[in-house]
Amino acid sequence: MGIQITGLDGVRRELKAYEKALYKNATRAMTAVVEDLAKAVQENIGLTDHTLEDLKNMGHPYALAHPANPHSPEYSVHNQGGTLKESIESGVEIQPGMGALGRDIIVGYVGANENKCRYARWVITGSTKMISRDFLTETMDIERDDLEKKFKDEM
Repeated sequence: MGIQITGLDGVRRELKAYEKALYKNATRAMTAVVEDLAKAVQENIGLTDHTLEDLKNMGHPYALAHPANPHSPEYSVHNQGGTLKESIESGVEIQPGMGALGRDIIVGYVGANENKCRYARWVITGSTKMISRDFLTETMDIERDDLEKKFKDEM
């Protein structure tokens, strides 16, 4: 006669309920963090203190040949027609089976949709004629500590 273990089904149910609650809380926390990051990105690409004519009169300060970026932080971008701002998309997705032991993972994202703004890549990475202003990475780096704290607080 072997050892009989009782209550295992109850433990499994409790663990499943805990896992479900954890995913729910993590999804809510990730959503809050992504919303804050998207807002910060929008602020960093919404400057209105220079027109295209002003930039021309300044000698094209974003030109790679003679960069003279007039802003701090240097990754700031002006809102001219609104195309870049309108291209910013964000969200939270659950990617099934992508985590450790085949668990689902929760992924938050903020980015520029190049189908909505064909020049977004060149603002971010620079081009043969224009300096890079990576407002996505720089905003994340600046906001990281606050976002991590918010995520923990929301959990």
